Amino acid sequence: MLFSEEALPVANVEIVLQCCDRLARGDTTAVFEFIMWEDESFNPTMQLHLVHQAPCTIPHYLSKNGSSLGDLLIGFLKYATEFDWSHQIISVHEAKGIPRPDGIEWRNKFICVEEPFDGTNTARALHEKQKFDIIKDEFLKSWQILRDKKDLNCILPLRITIQKR
Repeated sequence: MLFSEEALPVANVEIVLQCCDRLARGDTTAVFEFIMWEDESFNPTMQLHLVHQAPCTIPHYLSKNGSSLGDLLIGFLKYATEFDWSHQIISVHEAKGIPRPDGIEWRNKFICVEEPFDGTNTARALHEKQKFDIIKDEFLKSWQILRDKKDLNCILPLRITIQKR
């Protein structure tokens, strides 16, 4: 099941960055225009602890993408399933997969997601092949189930979670 204990090594930030990458690319039309390097608040040389103080001049953007949230989620799961993890890293600011660098930070890591501000690997903690295989399998199973059943409860047991509370 997606987001099960076995799949926990992928932190929320990696999932969010993967989603941003996917939404900026889209299948045919991007959901949002990724403007990171057009705006001074996303200056890659800026110190991370100062980002919140930068002026915010993000222009209005109207997406031409008419996909539903469900279709976007199915697309994301398919994308995560088919991504070439062994040769590429997810680069949000490039809005595409880019060749995996040879640096020490990227070696022996199975999921590589570039941190958009400092260029480091946000998924650097995932270095066990067994956990990577579990995560990839969860993406694949979740994509197939959601594509076929179109029922979010099949991959995210919301009712069970609410009942436990």
